[in-house]
Amino acid sequence: MALAGILSAQSPAVQKAMASRLPADPNRVYSTFNTVLIDKELAPGVFAVFADDAFERGEKGLQVSTSSGYVIGEKGVLVIDAQQTKRLATNLIELIKEKTDKPILYVVNTNYYGDHSFGNQFFVAEGFRIINNGTKIIQHENAQKMIQNHFEEDRVFEYTLSARKEDVAEMQPTPADILITGQAVSKTVIDLGDKQVEIIYPGRTQTDGNLFVYLPKEKVLFGGNSIPSGGKVVGMPWLTYGGLDEFLKSLQVLRKMLASDSQIGSGHGYPTDIKALDNIIVYFQDLQKSVRQAVNKGLDLAQTKIKVKQDLEKYRNHTLFEMIQDLNIEKTYQEYKTVTPKTK
Repeated sequence: MALAGILSAQSPAVQKAMASRLPADPNRVYSTFNTVLIDKELAPGVFAVFADDAFERGEKGLQVSTSSGYVIGEKGVLVIDAQQTKRLATNLIELIKEKTDKPILYVVNTNYYGDHSFGNQFFVAEGFRIINNGTKIIQHENAQKMIQNHFEEDRVFEYTLSARKEDVAEMQPTPADILITGQAVSKTVIDLGDKQVEIIYPGRTQTDGNLFVYLPKEKVLFGGNSIPSGGKVVGMPWLTYGGLDEFLKSLQVLRKMLASDSQIGSGHGYPTDIKALDNIIVYFQDLQKSVRQAVNKGLDLAQTKIKVKQDLEKYRNHTLFEMIQDLNIEKTYQEYKTVTPKTK
């Protein structure tokens, strides 16, 4: 907590958030009502936003509250991920207000999950506004469909995972103003004047609606849940609605676009570097090889889990290993049981 203490003495936004902090619930994966967001400038005008306990929890292999980011350009501000509750969205807005009085022009949701998108409604209501130019929400069309079709389910999930019931009860879907469409690899450029922000869809990753935000000049990438965290203890990527082969291929496409010295704003932790992305690619390659071997040998799912966990024992210290590894093995096993493997 030393970092949080230093920043709280300097930042009214952090002090305000700390004043409304409630005790953490040990039965939750993490507690949004205990979270205080702080920011770090990764390049001029480009900020990563993460929980003040991200270093401490991350190094222990514990899941960390959702991270965000923002970019200040000549024309205004672009925000990456709107947070989960009114308190956290306000915390994020107050951090931005400390740096600039320019309008928040865009909020990009890297995925549909509530911890990244529920806060949209507060940016529309409370974000900076100028005449005839309100804050615009940007999503992939498939993320919007997921929100439309699974909002109540996600509300329950976010409450179970990390939030108070009264916090998620007030959430309402906020339709996107700008939709990224199609399944092909695409790049949409947002002009902030002195900064060009690329919104990249590299193909299906964790879901088929995940977006990445990249500033090529500043060499900063915001990866959302597809790059959950970095540092000494790497977060495990989830194969929720995405298949392994597509996820891996998309990350490899993305990797080729990036400078080797790029910095990364992760989805649930403190900023990291390109090694975090490389580590995920290697993990997926190892998972791919192990499950394919199991399927080729005719192993059932239970036998496959035993084999893969033995093969991938070196990843045991990754965040949420036990919970996510089972899901990833099951998803990959199902994928390869329905498609004849090309290699052993």
